[in-house]
Amino acid sequence: MKGLQIEFQLRTILEEAWGEIDHKYRYMLSRSGDVLPEYIHTGFYNLSAYLQAAALQAEHLCRQAEAYRLLRTGKAKGKLVAPVVAEPSSHEIRMDGHQATLPPDFQAVLEETFGFKLTVRTLTYILKRLHEFGYAEQPQVLFKKIFTENRLQKFRTIFREVLNREAFENSSKRNVDAINAVNFALFDEIQGRRVAQEGLRSVLRWREERSKW
Repeated sequence: MKGLQIEFQLRTILEEAWGEIDHKYRYMLSRSGDVLPEYIHTGFYNLSAYLQAAALQAEHLCRQAEAYRLLRTGKAKGKLVAPVVAEPSSHEIRMDGHQATLPPDFQAVLEETFGFKLTVRTLTYILKRLHEFGYAEQPQVLFKKIFTENRLQKFRTIFREVLNREAFENSSKRNVDAINAVNFALFDEIQGRRVAQEGLRSVLRWREERSKW
């Protein structure tokens, strides 16, 4: 008797919202044989990017709130608890709710590609995105296949056109630039050049407007 295999998927509220919308409209229509126009695919790309940004902001706010709660609790006991939330160690990540080890080869490939050391949070996010797109096996090999020099240069060109500055130059924002670049390469691979490029332009414009708030 063969063992029963069960897969558990843990998602945030925003990821669940994206999954429900994408499955109900884009996935089901495509499965029924309807060919959706590219502008609809672009819209879903934009929605995904917005929700990703919102999820990162939500995580940041939750960490701040938790740090503040610890600080207040420490004061109440006559102790000072510093509002510091440490990242995992350089080789420890959380994937699907479990503690895992970040592949050192994967980490080295990304640092060589971008020219700087990415945060554990960014590395974990990129690894998770590869997993979502079905590239979980040998991520460093598949990353090099998908994240080509041509795609990196195209990302830099669009970034420069939209924001009038170079990607990865601002040290406080270069991890976000790396996330945008990887998402661009993945969508270019899966959904095509036009969808990926229009989606990237929309995301970068949204980033620029958000920075003015």
